[in-house]
Amino acid sequence: MIERVRPTNNASLLAVLERGCKKIIGMNHDTLQQELQQVASAVEIDPQSARLTAEKAISWSQRNGWIDILALANLVSAQTYAAQRVYRTAIDYFQRAKTLFKDLSDTEQVAKCHAELGRIYYYLAEYSLAIDHLRKALAWVSNTDTQQELAMLVRIRLAHSLLNMGYWSDAEQELTAINQFGFSDILLVEYQMAVLRLIFYRSDQRAIREQLQLCRELVLDIGVSRLETTLHYYTARYNLKYGKFKHGEQQLSELWNKADETDRFVYFLLFEAAMDVLQSDFPQKGIQWLTMLADAANVPLLLKQRMHLAMGDFFVSHLSYKLATEHFQSANILSREIRENEVRLQWARFRADDDYHLLQRQVAQQKQSNQILAESNALLQAVNRIALSVNSAPDLISLVKRLRDQLVGWIEPDMIMMAELKGNELHFDVILEDNRERTKEIISMDEERSWSVRAVREGRILYKNDFSLTDEIKLLDSASLVQSIAFIPLVWESQTLGVLSLQSRQPQMFDVRSISLLEYIKPVIGIAFSNMLNLDQTRQLSGELIKQRKVLTDVQQMMEQLSEYDELTGLPNRKVLPTEFEHWREHGRFQCMLIRIRNHEEVIRKYGYMTADILIREIGNRLSGQVREQDVLIRSSEDQFLILIPFIEASEELSAFANSLMSTVIQPLTTDVQPIQPEAAIGVVQFPDHGETLAEMMSVLSVAVAHADQYSTSIVIVD
Repeated sequence: MIERVRPTNNASLLAVLERGCKKIIGMNHDTLQQELQQVASAVEIDPQSARLTAEKAISWSQRNGWIDILALANLVSAQTYAAQRVYRTAIDYFQRAKTLFKDLSDTEQVAKCHAELGRIYYYLAEYSLAIDHLRKALAWVSNTDTQQELAMLVRIRLAHSLLNMGYWSDAEQELTAINQFGFSDILLVEYQMAVLRLIFYRSDQRAIREQLQLCRELVLDIGVSRLETTLHYYTARYNLKYGKFKHGEQQLSELWNKADETDRFVYFLLFEAAMDVLQSDFPQKGIQWLTMLADAANVPLLLKQRMHLAMGDFFVSHLSYKLATEHFQSANILSREIRENEVRLQWARFRADDDYHLLQRQVAQQKQSNQILAESNALLQAVNRIALSVNSAPDLISLVKRLRDQLVGWIEPDMIMMAELKGNELHFDVILEDNRERTKEIISMDEERSWSVRAVREGRILYKNDFSLTDEIKLLDSASLVQSIAFIPLVWESQTLGVLSLQSRQPQMFDVRSISLLEYIKPVIGIAFSNMLNLDQTRQLSGELIKQRKVLTDVQQMMEQLSEYDELTGLPNRKVLPTEFEHWREHGRFQCMLIRIRNHEEVIRKYGYMTADILIREIGNRLSGQVREQDVLIRSSEDQFLILIPFIEASEELSAFANSLMSTVIQPLTTDVQPIQPEAAIGVVQFPDHGETLAEMMSVLSVAVAHADQYSTSIVIVD
């Protein structure tokens, strides 16, 4: 089914996206890190803008394999959702950030993530989880001053969580472990308030009075309204417990009427006051307060259970067994509900762990791809530098010195030698050890054990990382040491002219990376060496040099071209999209179609990555056979294909084309595992109606595909 949607406020949507996109896309690593750190400091001021910026940073860091940036962006996203009280989503982002920071061994950020998770679970009244994360935060806290302040805040929150669950002794241990000196006034007041709450439980009137006076002096000095309200509560509770009962009850009633019902801490404070009343000379008043609190909408289940248990115990002591039974039954029902909630949360955490592991695999794959591409580029740049350097050398000794200098960072030989094949002998006319030139040497081609001779005869590079020199020319001061050595035959026009030898006192000098470089520069050195051997033929050889440079350019172009194609499907990948988009926009209106394979992740979970690759490859082949000659088909992401099509005026024709592609994609696929039914969602937008830049077009396309996916409409064409 095709559903057409019209954006309600497209201009404002793109304007918001542009703020994050223009700042993030294209930034280098360090600049993006600084930008995210600035955004993190402004989360409370404008969480919406901060969230958009963080989401763009997540996408850009995944594309580049920057795990530290990805971790920081997830942390900022979590903070924005927490600031907007979208706590469940914030939990997901904090969990991702925590996992990534663990991989980076960033203990400070791991502690911060655990502390934030503990804070959120505390607000959600899921105190078991809050205690678990807060204790983990303490385990990760370092001894720095900033971390010690975090540790104090965590211990205070941990103490309140333990008090809320009735673990008074454990809470007292946490408060006792706090060092009160060197922290902010607010943290000090928070600590003293927690101590006051614990002293109320101990029912020591004198200690309560003294602690209450201390808290009053501290609160008045800093003037924070939240802390003043909490102080008023403790004052009312003291009056209720030790002073004028009616006056204290009236004060508590006024505080209750003004309380924020979403602040679950209020319910615990009032519950503890109600328990004081229950043990006073007016127990019926205590029952009234407990009943009122139990009927409140936002009271945590754990607290409701404690209320019913308290009222059940009260009625048992007063021989009202029927009422006691009702409350015990209510407490039992709440207990089952609490256990069911814990099971659901545990299952959600298991599923979240799978998502985090998938994210890690995706980032690792992207990082590996980027690393391969970077190494390829570095290799080509090194080859170009060496070619330019050695081919401009005026003589053979200069050529060897320039080659040695250009190999720094790849290979660092202690001795480099170059020999010319003259008849049946190898004449080492240049032997450079460190910065000293050594006496010329000759090795006969009859020396079958010589690796120099073997390299010339076999015409290939020979190397060994634990080479013990025998018949070779030795380093003067290390003739018997185990060394790394390589022999490169110097060839020009299928004729072996000589050999290049690299020797090192260090074992394991030659790896895959360095040998790849030697393979690439082998023809370059051969040409340069031939020029040095016969200066009279320089002009004829210059043509070959140009040819060789063209070969190198072709290799570079081939490498660049390979980097622009998807290895799995053979289709152009996302790297060509900006160029293609600029080309198409120059020719006027056109349409973009984004096809998402909806059950790709499901196939991975059920059958593995190999079967998922077969599915993507088959769909790529199907689409290649279905699109027209003038269309451009691109694999834009792991489970998405993008098609650029010339503008189709008639909506019926456009719908028919989209339907034909959908029919092609969803044809069942037979694999070795079992038949798979592909599922897809298609979004269609047009240029320039839905955006004038690639970022704007992709934003609207993503919304269209998400709409098709969410509402099962299959195909969404944006008017």
